[in-house]
Amino acid sequence: MEVLFEENEAISHQYAGKTFHSLEMGNGKPIVFIPGTGGDEKIFKRIQVPLSREYRTIAFSHIHLKKVSDVVDAWHEVLSDMVGEPFHLLGTSVGGRIVQYYAERYPDDLLSVTIGNSYVDNSTIRKKYKLTGVVLPVLPMSLISRIAAKGMLKGFEQYENGAQAAMFFQKHVRQSSKSEFIARVRWNLEKLPPPKIEVPTHVIYSGDDPVIDRQTRDHLNEYYMNAEKTKIDWGGHFPYIINPEPYLEGLYGFVTSLVKN
Repeated sequence: MEVLFEENEAISHQYAGKTFHSLEMGNGKPIVFIPGTGGDEKIFKRIQVPLSREYRTIAFSHIHLKKVSDVVDAWHEVLSDMVGEPFHLLGTSVGGRIVQYYAERYPDDLLSVTIGNSYVDNSTIRKKYKLTGVVLPVLPMSLISRIAAKGMLKGFEQYENGAQAAMFFQKHVRQSSKSEFIARVRWNLEKLPPPKIEVPTHVIYSGDDPVIDRQTRDHLNEYYMNAEKTKIDWGGHFPYIINPEPYLEGLYGFVTSLVKN
């Protein structure tokens, strides 16, 4: 695609003493993007720019509060003010978890919700990283960063544009403080009842995601049995960067079909 990983100027915002950032483009019905554990407002560029030709698109970094429920309530306040009308909401990875609970709690805010490379049941994640919440606070941030990069960038070299995407993450995604990164990890591990969503729902996922295992992906698809589904054959945990064409096609087709209906 034409859009690669060039820098764009983000806007800084404050919520409850926490700084977060946004990158806004285009006009029309709004589409809002919430990133995963390792991302910020810049990671959606390869799909955001094409969508901004017909939609008002706003990508955000995270608001670092302790609990998922607090994060959801914060986004409701922020988006009610910044967007000011019903919007399409997409979240990926832990952002996909956040948007599910947003859709359950604030359905009147939304035109639709898209859950990307995420999960409903996090039991496998809790089992795999059961000591994370205890161990991370005592590790130096340099080591935490290396561990996180190794996990999130696993297998990038096998994908088209994978080396460029890995370099983008390492050099251009905003560096988190230790407390911010730990907050995002804990959002993944927090025990919550499964959400109940009544707004139009879209599930988009990669068949080769190395972070979200197949059992967890299958459970997501079964739980949202009646949702629109987009499966991307390859693209790892970051298909909107590594293999953006089918991701864009699936998302555009979903939101556009709602306008037609």
